[in-house]
Amino acid sequence: MSRKEVGNFYEAVAALNARARGITIVKRNLFTHYGEIDILGRKGNTLMVLEVRGRGSGKYPPHRFLSRQKLERLRRLASWAGACYRAHAVKLELVEVIGPRPRPEFERLAALAPGRFGLSVQVFPIGSD
Repeated sequence: MSRKEVGNFYEAVAALNARARGITIVKRNLFTHYGEIDILGRKGNTLMVLEVRGRGSGKYPPHRFLSRQKLERLRRLASWAGACYRAHAVKLELVEVIGPRPRPEFERLAALAPGRFGLSVQVFPIGSD
């Protein structure tokens, strides 16, 4: 399985989690001159910019690998998205998906019910600091 396939799986899990939290998905994998937004969504009047990170185990949580440069790029992306989509507010979140990737025939089920397949999803707001 390629890195792209694994990334797509983790993004599918994160998108389903976002929908369950009341977020309407506007766009996935939005490429701009500032970089890529994994998931762009809306919740009420708030534009949601979701950065998805995944790992096979919880030994080293994905947020540990979010550098200052990446945080700054995400803030620029969020600002750009807010201006382009004329949002009243923009919220930036890191969505971590931790756990093993299931066999291909179970991927859709795992995305729908991650806990049953040993996956956990954690959401961390990214502040302006």
